[in-house]
Amino acid sequence: MNDTSSPPRAPTMGSATDCDHHRAGQTRSWFLPVCVAILVVAATVRLGFALAFTTPTAADPVIWRDVAENLARGAGYSYGWPGDPTPFGNHPPEPFGHFPPLFALVLAGLDVVGLRSAPEQQAALAIISTVGVLVMVLVGRRLGGSSVALVAGSIAAIHPLWLQPAGIGMSESIFLVVIPAVLLSAVRFLDDPTTLHAPSKMAILAWIIEGSYSYTFAPALSSLP
Repeated sequence: MNDTSSPPRAPTMGSATDCDHHRAGQTRSWFLPVCVAILVVAATVRLGFALAFTTPTAADPVIWRDVAENLARGAGYSYGWPGDPTPFGNHPPEPFGHFPPLFALVLAGLDVVGLRSAPEQQAALAIISTVGVLVMVLVGRRLGGSSVALVAGSIAAIHPLWLQPAGIGMSESIFLVVIPAVLLSAVRFLDDPTTLHAPSKMAILAWIIEGSYSYTFAPALSSLP
């Protein structure tokens, strides 16, 4: 008897492309819901931690809030006399240069929109710091794919060192948004070889890195080469 069955066809470039598109579609179908779940967990644990520390006991959060209040009231980047619990109470504020200004500007913005108390500002910082988790997901996906992205996002969502700063009103809550954003920007620049030959663009990248570091958390400049 003659074998009338057709021989197996060799895979073609088109079939391989179709398989790649199918796998990419499957990845997108589960990546977005898991990513949203990670962000919800991140925001929830940060808000819970913030609400548990409604009265900061450390000195730095109190200083930050006083400086921000002076900025919001038009008194410049200043702070009341040391030991004065109310900078506008007994003494006029003095110029202040001990801390970089970016975090104070964020808190001053919260003051302007009506979020003036420590619990309100800590809750707002909890939401803002969740953006850092999202950016870490984007960095992980850019470097290692969807699985790496979700692992990186999960660590950033629940690691104590990532969720504590917002809850106690510290500048690191903004710092942990700036650093992933700088990493993502650097990776995007490195992905485009033509960018490396554009001095103006590299100068902008260097300015972003150094400026973001120094205006948020000055000691971090020691980590730069």
